[in-house]
Amino acid sequence: MKRITTAFMLWMALLPAMAQLYDATHIKKAVESLKIDTALLAQPGVQYAEVKGQRLVVRTSAAGVVEHIGIPLFTQQMRTLVPSPIYDFLEYATMDHKYHINENTLQLQEVTFSKGSWQQLEQLGDTLPCTIDNIEEKSYKVTWHNDSADIVSVNFPVNYELLANSNRREIEARFVEGLKAYHDTTAVMPLHVDQETLVPTEKEGIYVAEGDSYAIPAINGNIYFIKSKEGVPRPVYDGNYAAESLANLLLAPMPAAEDASIELSVSYCTHRSEKITVALRDFLAFCLQQGCKPFFGYEGTTKGNAMGTLILSNRAAGYNHILHLECPIGSLGGSPLQKASAYIFTPSSNVKNLFADKNTRTKSIVIWK
Repeated sequence: MKRITTAFMLWMALLPAMAQLYDATHIKKAVESLKIDTALLAQPGVQYAEVKGQRLVVRTSAAGVVEHIGIPLFTQQMRTLVPSPIYDFLEYATMDHKYHINENTLQLQEVTFSKGSWQQLEQLGDTLPCTIDNIEEKSYKVTWHNDSADIVSVNFPVNYELLANSNRREIEARFVEGLKAYHDTTAVMPLHVDQETLVPTEKEGIYVAEGDSYAIPAINGNIYFIKSKEGVPRPVYDGNYAAESLANLLLAPMPAAEDASIELSVSYCTHRSEKITVALRDFLAFCLQQGCKPFFGYEGTTKGNAMGTLILSNRAAGYNHILHLECPIGSLGGSPLQKASAYIFTPSSNVKNLFADKNTRTKSIVIWK
């Protein structure tokens, strides 16, 4: 018993010295450069520290992974109510500018000031009201102000590598590893709709709740319903309506397909590919959690498979995940295994430019790299 107690006490004493986990290399580099207290990093949630006379914010996940470090510029209330990728980016960039953590300053050159300076930003604090404008999905303008005037205003492009303070290779690897570990615990509830919003389709008895479209009307967020004899609408989900069922499977929670899975063939920017199989609900929930909005375009049937393209658009961060997928028609109505070629973190500008050609067909999306 004494040996066990001694071993346990030794293990506890070594905990602070054990390898700390970081969400990205730039975070690890900052922590090591600024010599942040390891005891602070071990505490889950948001913590504050003063380093070299500057107040810093550190965020650690419940799993013990350090997710963010920077000079605080935004209230936690604003972060919760209006999620955005710009918060972590600007707080880290301001800290990076002050302490010269990274030798490469090209990213910092993307930030320009229409009012104020880096030095004012460093001392701004996280109590002032702030407005964030996404200008035509091309650039951001962030302005802090008091009751009478603007104090600081910065501009920078909508670019996911810039906003993540990482290169595409690291972003892709982080996404896939996060997806493999993710499990959605949300209960799948039956989908209900206001009957007054339903529009008849060209197929008898089939109605659509129209959603937004992406670039062209054929790629959209439409959900399809069929009415029972009593006139109650329920989501379409059977092999007799492949187009509508596949759209519903990908765009709306489907209790009947709770165990559906998807086999992804992921193409990386390094020209390497990897196959992974995950629960469909986990994949969709993981992408939604990161700010993506799904759109689907049906392409027809081939050899008994329903074909289509799913676009998961992250307007705020400036990227899209593109999936060209197929699903056996006979499995629609149950829990199918879908197969998909996935091109992750495709810049939004690439997608917009492709759809600018009115003759482009939906399935051309699969060639993007």
